[in-house]
Amino acid sequence: MNISQTPLSRHIRFIEQELGVRLTDAGQKFVEESRQVLSQFEHATKVAVRAGRGEVGRMVIRTVPTQKVLLTRCVREFAKLFPA
Repeated sequence: MNISQTPLSRHIRFIEQELGVRLTDAGQKFVEESRQVLSQFEHATKVAVRAGRGEVGRMVIRTVPTQKVLLTRCVREFAKLFPA
């Protein structure tokens, strides 16, 4: 939505003044919940962008010592396919 909470609050107050009405208790609760949803949406969007760039995420690989050569080859191939 690309609107932060402060401008949203001002916009709601402006509409209330223009219409000469006030939000009901239910409307106030809706606004509060909507702010949290907007904040979470903005956070999720930022995380998704970072993940798309490969900036987030972690991989842990464990193996037994006898598989070290095979694991090294696999990690090199993975690095070629998915460079950081």
